[in-house]
Amino acid sequence: GSRSSDAKVAPAPRSVHAYRDAKIPRGSALQQADSTSPLEALGRDVFCFPYGCVVFWGFRERDELLVLHYLGAYADDEVTREEFHQAKDYFDVMMGDKSGASADIIRVATNDTAERLAVSFALSQSASLFVFEVRVEQAIVSTKNIPREMARLGTITMSAREVNKWIGSIFVMRTEINLHSDILDTPEYFWEYDYWEPLYRSIVEYMELPDRVALLNSRLDIL
Repeated sequence: GSRSSDAKVAPAPRSVHAYRDAKIPRGSALQQADSTSPLEALGRDVFCFPYGCVVFWGFRERDELLVLHYLGAYADDEVTREEFHQAKDYFDVMMGDKSGASADIIRVATNDTAERLAVSFALSQSASLFVFEVRVEQAIVSTKNIPREMARLGTITMSAREVNKWIGSIFVMRTEINLHSDILDTPEYFWEYDYWEPLYRSIVEYMELPDRVALLNSRLDIL
């Protein structure tokens, strides 16, 4: 859902949106930041991450779609429309004395691209996590009747083939999440540019990534 109604309404060139496009490469999440504030000090930036996330700063929607269309040619994994909508996010952006995020507003203190990149790392990780959250939720919903059937009938109505397919899909999902678990690690970028690491960590906390990862793992244990 929208983090800010203003961010989506105004056609201002200084903006930050967040999308999830079915045509974006692996794990495809599009993070876009939209601000109706006249951030004249900020230019346009787009950050493309190797795990399929893209973060836009200062783009109009039509320009973002052009970029996404271009990137779609290189997609090797698609997301569903539901995943797209779940991972869509919007933030207002404001200049301030101190960088950070609160009340659905991202504050930047400089016009340094490195500052926006630090924020973008956290936003892209959050978007990737959204995909895993949606997939685990779908898996739980699709199997919620199995325990009830076992308790009521002593057996399940699924055929052996259906059971094997379900087990296989769960295995694939667990494997995919394990393979992508490094996405949520602190980026190596901050080994060299440690000045911006506190800002990155503050956005990580704001997006509640540690709690969401813990919850995701606990829900995986249910399956």
